[in-house]
Amino acid sequence: MASKDLSSLTSSELRSFLNSFDTVLCDCDGVLWNVETPVPGVKETFQKLKQCGKQIGFVTNNNVFGAIGVYKNVTKIDSEFEIDSIVVPSQPIIAYLKSLQFNKEAFVLGSEIMKREFVEAGIKVSEKKINTTGQIRDLVNELLVDNENIGAVVVDYDIHINYLSLVQACILLKQKDMLFISGATDSKVYFAKNLILPGPQSFLNALIDAVDQKPISFGKPSLQLSKFIEAKYNIQDSSRVLFIGDSITQDIEFGSISGYQTLLVLTGITSIADIKDTKNASQIPNYFINSLGNLSELIENKLGL
Repeated sequence: MASKDLSSLTSSELRSFLNSFDTVLCDCDGVLWNVETPVPGVKETFQKLKQCGKQIGFVTNNNVFGAIGVYKNVTKIDSEFEIDSIVVPSQPIIAYLKSLQFNKEAFVLGSEIMKREFVEAGIKVSEKKINTTGQIRDLVNELLVDNENIGAVVVDYDIHINYLSLVQACILLKQKDMLFISGATDSKVYFAKNLILPGPQSFLNALIDAVDQKPISFGKPSLQLSKFIEAKYNIQDSSRVLFIGDSITQDIEFGSISGYQTLLVLTGITSIADIKDTKNASQIPNYFINSLGNLSELIENKLGL
């Protein structure tokens, strides 16, 4: 089914669209802001949606700054939101480990804030130091010892990742009963206009190829994250959720497999050409709009709200 341009809807169609969902879940990077510069009009759109009685939450794969960092940026746009409205991959990962009564250490390839979130939740994080100076054989041999206290390998955004930390993860994943968990699986990261960076999927793929094993994923697009969100927001009918994002491979596919309606914004990494080129039906949004900020103008101009 072809995507509909929200700006082309009649007043009646726009009203039907607004009446078709109760909960709005938004990605952040490329949707609400570019780097840390807010997208114009987003605050006004949130105000309109809240006036229409919509529940609003934020679901991002970006765990570099943790939930608190995302919250700080969100409240620069609208101070009425609470930190509980933020979902980052560390949250469902922590919930999963706790459900297993996990009592070993986790080897985390992720941000320092993510590691701190684990520790604050009562999950031990491996502090094993990886030596990077010397001959490769000696360095790898150092990584082969004293790993029995580690029970999980967690891979997310890690801006300090290096070859030997991947080797350590690979060695650990060869151990019996080692959990393999991933957070973000983005292949690309929107950093600034005309600057797209490699995402964590690049490093994750290296591990998957080496160990011939796929991780349990808790970032977009994964059903594990979908289940976590359903419980968090008490979602009874997934078809009455609107997911807004800028990536067809992460956001739109996540919304589709979760049973949500989907809205693509063109302020991030995806263009109209990308929608036309994709062969994956789950990556085709129900709707698209140039910018989330434009939605407030549509509501005001076509519905007088």
